[in-house]
Amino acid sequence: MYKMAKELPIGFAMKLSANSQAMQYYASLNKQQQHSIVEYIQNNQSELEAREKINNAIRGLENNSIDFI
Repeated sequence: MYKMAKELPIGFAMKLSANSQAMQYYASLNKQQQHSIVEYIQNNQSELEAREKINNAIRGLENNSIDFI
């Protein structure tokens, strides 16, 4: 079982659950890094921006990177 932050934005949680590589890397991050990713996704001006940030986060995590933050 992966350890993850308790409250994930639903769109991020859905995309993360569909990508095992991204999920595995996310689970390996410490709580502060996970929290920073959630804040990055939640800090947006529109639904479109939120979707773009989720896609950026998944791509980064899939490549074992958090440089998108």
